[in-house]
Amino acid sequence: MMVPTNAEIQIRGVTLQDVAALFAVHGGLASHWSGSAQCAIDINHRLLRPFHCVVAEFQGDVVGHAEWIVSEDLNHSGRRLYLGMFQIREDFRGRGVGRKLLAHGEQFAADKGCVALRTIPESDVIEFYLKCGFKSIGEAIGCKVHVQPSI
Repeated sequence: MMVPTNAEIQIRGVTLQDVAALFAVHGGLASHWSGSAQCAIDINHRLLRPFHCVVAEFQGDVVGHAEWIVSEDLNHSGRRLYLGMFQIREDFRGRGVGRKLLAHGEQFAADKGCVALRTIPESDVIEFYLKCGFKSIGEAIGCKVHVQPSI
């Protein structure tokens, strides 16, 4: 399989028409994303709330999925963008899809005036986040700091 270039990976908003594709991206996981009916309910729930949900496409196929939500830090240190869902289709891991989705999240954070992008990753992907510039904060928490609004 060819490695897509950064320009060939397109990021767009999630729609209800993406249910089958998201089911495939998340397939096999022991979660609500592994059932198509529940997947449709959960997508609809997020689309009706202030989540920022996107998919990564390569040649028309959905190969990744990410969801963010903006929140205010309880210590009043600024607005944060929290990455709550991040999944790359298994056959596309290591091909730049994750980095493209994170870059999209960083730009979205900057556009929303966020001072940081955070996530709580699974232990098997912490190294990926560290390679992408995140820093460990506490136990298994990744944080991308210095996200500044674009001028």
